[in-house]
Amino acid sequence: MQTQYVNIIIEGLSFTNTKSIALALSEYPRLVGKMGYQRYTAVISSKWGNFKDFPWGKNLISFDPIDEDQAMKNYGVWMRLIELQRHYNWIIDCFHLSSQQYQIQNNNNKCDFLWLENRLLNLGFHLVHLVQNDTVLESIITSRDDVNINDRLDQVIRERDLLRRLISNSVLPTLNLDISEMDVGDTIDNITDWYEEVSGYTQPEHQPLEKIFLPSC
Repeated sequence: MQTQYVNIIIEGLSFTNTKSIALALSEYPRLVGKMGYQRYTAVISSKWGNFKDFPWGKNLISFDPIDEDQAMKNYGVWMRLIELQRHYNWIIDCFHLSSQQYQIQNNNNKCDFLWLENRLLNLGFHLVHLVQNDTVLESIITSRDDVNINDRLDQVIRERDLLRRLISNSVLPTLNLDISEMDVGDTIDNITDWYEEVSGYTQPEHQPLEKIFLPSC
């Protein structure tokens, strides 16, 4: 019997609670426990602060332009690790498209991630884009007592629409899911339904890995 794997990237604004969705999916028997056997699932995130010496510092999404080379090297290392550990389940809480959205919005810099997308595609990764409607976004922003509610809402809508455009250009199979009226349970059910419908479990053909040269000790 062919082993089946789960490779999913969850993208969305911070209001869409991508972290909770990714963690819930990683433990969801319908998705990772197929055929009665639950495989190990790795959950990683580009939100992790790793550019400064404090946890809320810059990360793979919000890096400064001067740190772009370091960010690309980080993405390269993550991608290589996933390729070498391709027999794991991988669920990613925001990745390169969140980086593109932030960098365009804040630094007028569209980073080139086609090289990364092609490698993700080769491993069978699927993309889930979580969105919320304007009414829900306004309710969330209002509840946070934002001083300039209208300005903040306009900004968030621009961010959402930019991310949507970037995702529409992705080479990865994509689900755009409006979670405005969904809780976490409904969301992971919908994602799993779609993943099964598009045969996301099908293992892609392996491309031979390049020979790896390790540095001498």
